[in-house]
Amino acid sequence: MAKNDAVCKTGLSSEGNASFPSQCNASYRYKVKSKTDTVRFWLEDRKSKKQWYISQFSNLGNFMKGLTQSKKLKLSDFVDANNTIPQATMQDYVKGFVRCLAESTSKEDGECIRDLVSSSTPSGGEWILKFATALTMFDSVWFPVYQFTLTPIPLEPIDILAAQLRDMQDEVAALQGEKLSKSDLKRVKRTLTTTTDVLHGKLLNWKFAGDCRRVCSIEEGGVKVRFLHSGEYLIQLKLNHTTYTDDSCHVELQRDGEVFQPCTFYTTRTSTAKFCHSQAVKMAEGEMLSVLNCVNNYISVGSTLSITLLE
Repeated sequence: MAKNDAVCKTGLSSEGNASFPSQCNASYRYKVKSKTDTVRFWLEDRKSKKQWYISQFSNLGNFMKGLTQSKKLKLSDFVDANNTIPQATMQDYVKGFVRCLAESTSKEDGECIRDLVSSSTPSGGEWILKFATALTMFDSVWFPVYQFTLTPIPLEPIDILAAQLRDMQDEVAALQGEKLSKSDLKRVKRTLTTTTDVLHGKLLNWKFAGDCRRVCSIEEGGVKVRFLHSGEYLIQLKLNHTTYTDDSCHVELQRDGEVFQPCTFYTTRTSTAKFCHSQAVKMAEGEMLSVLNCVNNYISVGSTLSITLLE
């Protein structure tokens, strides 16, 4: 995702990290900067620290020099009769490119497609940056394609140090964001609800009843809840139990398939009953919680699982 987007009256500036289908083992830092009628691109391999930009010049230096002195492209440099969008301005095109770069993945069936392929020029070392954006016109989908040639930037040792410093700044920002994110999640209850009636010997199937996605994810078709942060959680179960022959309800709380808390509830012989169970439990990041129905009757739809991060 783009880590920094800035929009002003005269243009747009965006930077972040992206990967490309043709370079699946590499990650790139990018920066896009535009004014009213021009646009510039800069790219850096986050591992090797090699850098590229759109340029008609040579022998230029680091990140800021590269972006500042790179060629300012006009619409006529990348738009022709085959990919022009009626009445679109430079800013309209640039917003589309930024959206493509900011997508977490680039898939052939997506609305925005990006790729980075090697140029066939004799000099070598150049990349072709490609974008395609899905447009719907008259009940048909059109994918106009735009491409830009990126030229290598000769680097000095100080440029490599500057790139490493940017990596360190990214790591610090990520750690600070993770700390703040987890702090924001504390003491807020997230609730999941069952989607179907569950018979004896089956795991309860869950769906999100609210915004739980920053706390957990649902795996294996809905029967397991994966925790996204390590910590101590308050787990609260509210079960709708339908009984005809039994006066009790038995379930098992499981961590990664192993039982850590069996629960038994008793009631009078009625057709339906509600049971509640609460307990604090420590869960590690990536561990999965599931609930197994152990009764001969069934637990009906509408049962809930609430998760609250305590520490």
